[in-house]
Amino acid sequence: MGRLCDLHPQRPPGSVFCASFQTQCLCALAWARVCASVCTCLCVSVSVHVCVHVTVCVLMSVYMLLCVYVRVYVYVTVYVHVCVYVAVCVRVYVYVTVCVSVLLCVFMCLCVCYCVYVRVCVYVSMCMLLCVCLCYCVCVCVCVYVSMCMLLCVCLCVTVCMCVCLLLCVYVFVGFPSKESTCNAGDPGLIPGSGRSPGEGMGYPLQFSWASLVAQTVKNPPAMRETRV
Repeated sequence: MGRLCDLHPQRPPGSVFCASFQTQCLCALAWARVCASVCTCLCVSVSVHVCVHVTVCVLMSVYMLLCVYVRVYVYVTVYVHVCVYVAVCVRVYVYVTVCVSVLLCVFMCLCVCYCVYVRVCVYVSMCMLLCVCLCYCVCVCVCVYVSMCMLLCVCLCVTVCMCVCLLLCVYVFVGFPSKESTCNAGDPGLIPGSGRSPGEGMGYPLQFSWASLVAQTVKNPPAMRETRV
């Protein structure tokens, strides 16, 4: 108080003016304090608002960053999984294609080998059949030729036997003619065995000629029968 009154040298200390001045000073100080408090509150509220806004902005930024990160991570993960799936599908497709191609090639080779084997077997069977048929035909021909030769031999033997039998019959029924009787087959008096031929009973040997005997028998059968009688 005294100090405030000392500030105004024209007013004596302890006057009314000093009291009012002191009151005004106190009011000014109160207003100043109120203003300071209001300013402090305003500053605090502004600071709080700013902090809140900054915090919200930071949180929103962090959230957006997290969302972006999550989206990027999801996109990258999906892309990686899709790439892996496509790679696996491509590998499986290539593997299946190669396996199918190899199986088809093996099947075709087996079919070709089987066809070649069947053809070779058919050709070999046909060749064997032809060889068997040829051998059979040769054997048949040989058998036919041998049979014909044997038949000819048999016929020849039968013919020879018949000729021999015929000659024996002629000899039995006619006898052996002499050379003279053979030459004179037309004269009945010269036939041997009739008692009229010269030299009969005198020991002359009879000469045998089969051709002349057969000719005489064919030409003069009655004479030969009379001679035998």
